[in-house]
Amino acid sequence: DEPGATPDAMLFSSVHAVRHHQFGERFRQVPVFAASGAVAAAAAAAGYISVTSTGGDENALAGLMRHILPPQARIAMLCAGRTSDTLETLLR
Repeated sequence: DEPGATPDAMLFSSVHAVRHHQFGERFRQVPVFAASGAVAAAAAAAGYISVTSTGGDENALAGLMRHILPPQARIAMLCAGRTSDTLETLLR
C-alpha cells in the first residue's frame, strides 16, 4: 500500500521493489536511493526524478544517506519479499 505520509526519502533494494511499489505522482519528487545501478535505472525509468546509487556498495549508500538526510528523516525502505537487512541495520 502507498504510505499515508510522504517520506523524506525512499530506498529501493531491488528492481522488483521498484516494479512492485508503483506510487502516485506525489512520490515522483521524493529523493530515491537505490541499492545498485540496475535498481537506480529501474527507478529512473519508473519516473522518479532524483535517483542516487553507489553502485552496490551498501556501506557507502548508508553513509551518503546519513550525510544528505537530516537525522530524523523518514525513509520508506521498499524491498522484495526476501532481502538483506544490511542497509536497514546501517541506517538505524
